[in-house]
Amino acid sequence: MDSIYITQVLIFAVAATLHGITGMGFPMVGTTSLSFIMPLPQAIAMMILPSLVMNIMVLLAGKTPHLWQELWAYCRQYWRLIVMSAVGSAVGVWLLLWLPAQYVYAMMALLTFYYAIHGYAQLNHWVKPLAIPTHGGSMLFFGFVSGVAGGASNAMSPLVLMYLFAHTQNKHEIAKVSNLCYLVGKVVQLLLLQKHFAHFDANATQIMVWLTVVSVFFVYVGAKCRDKLGQVFFKKLIYFILLILSLKIAHSAFQAAFFTNS
Repeated sequence: MDSIYITQVLIFAVAATLHGITGMGFPMVGTTSLSFIMPLPQAIAMMILPSLVMNIMVLLAGKTPHLWQELWAYCRQYWRLIVMSAVGSAVGVWLLLWLPAQYVYAMMALLTFYYAIHGYAQLNHWVKPLAIPTHGGSMLFFGFVSGVAGGASNAMSPLVLMYLFAHTQNKHEIAKVSNLCYLVGKVVQLLLLQKHFAHFDANATQIMVWLTVVSVFFVYVGAKCRDKLGQVFFKKLIYFILLILSLKIAHSAFQAAFFTNS
């Protein structure tokens, strides 16, 4: 494994730890880092297996004595968000395969950057909170739009978190519900991007397995740290991650535009 892939493993280790802590960020970080060494659809396809495993681990993590009852209660409460995430993901995969990558990246970079800056400013009482309604129609809207973003660029996190932060202050609920949305999105991607797995050679398959193993270990480390974080620090950490991700996505947009025009 050469230095490029060793760097990828290190990036995935950090991303997995942060995902275990916050319940978000891993698919976005992993996709943007992989997109520097392979086409975007192939990068998203390679992210499916480690992301699925990660989502399941986050959902199963915690000390709740009645885990399945808890997850079922979240499904009943947020079913509109979860179902529309799946529908939106199908539309997003279609956009991924038909739109130039730079347009998808640029859109998500702007959205993520705005949300991170506004959220941090709101925590410091510099601006008023975003007035996001939390009724059923709003849940359908945010589920669909976040699904489109997730299917097209693995950037579902900002929109899902935007809705959840307006609906609840419980960090465990935010982590669990967001990962339910990510999980159904990954299943949709798995079904619709099957042909890209056929292009994986033995080396690519080996890399995907290594990245999955590393991710599994470090998401467990992150999940163990979550209980030790205060609510304000938890939010600030998420906003900081989103800010860094927005810059990475913007860089990916410039990269895609450069290679497209060259």
